Amino acid sequence: MSTIVFTKKRIKRNIFLLRELMYRIRYGSRAPKYAERIYVNPQIIQQCIFGPTNFLSCSGSVININKKYKNINIYNTPRIKSSIDHWVYGVPWELTDDYKIMLNAIKSGKIWAGCKNEIDLRLRFEQLDSIFYEVKSSMRLKTMNELNNNSFREEGGILVCIGPNGKPLLFDGFHRFAISLILNLQIIPAQLGYVDKSAIDYLDNYRNP
Repeated sequence: MSTIVFTKKRIKRNIFLLRELMYRIRYGSRAPKYAERIYVNPQIIQQCIFGPTNFLSCSGSVININKKYKNINIYNTPRIKSSIDHWVYGVPWELTDDYKIMLNAIKSGKIWAGCKNEIDLRLRFEQLDSIFYEVKSSMRLKTMNELNNNSFREEGGILVCIGPNGKPLLFDGFHRFAISLILNLQIIPAQLGYVDKSAIDYLDNYRNP
């Protein structure tokens, strides 16, 4: 089963690489790449986008972001609020909105973030605590290549879109982003998400740490 999933993912990746080639012809050397690693300052990111979610295909895709998605202040999202409640104010995960939302989804029969039951859920939040203290110790967030030598570019990293006027917008990886925000990190690696049609010229600003 895992072989089939891996093969499907590789086929999809090849499709995105073909799209990347087309963008290269259209936009030249500034063209966005699938799973491209960018570097962002989490302290200046104030908004995230919500809408249709296909985190695999969105990376490096050029669209009109405001037409397809709506912006939400990151502090109004359950994951950011709950992360701050837990890691800043010491609120147990079980009492946070994030935990309650995920638990209710699991009880209704859904698999949420790979969690099938409350045991899985507890393990997930324990892992998040481990990541928090590891990052706190080093005061840096590792790239996906540092975490896994076989990873493709920054695939699986915090997903950040580049919106109109080059504005960075969070799309996925809320907990890792919250860790960076809380620990006051000034620069972190991220996977490029959607790029607004008006933001192509801003990409180079995010390509070097």
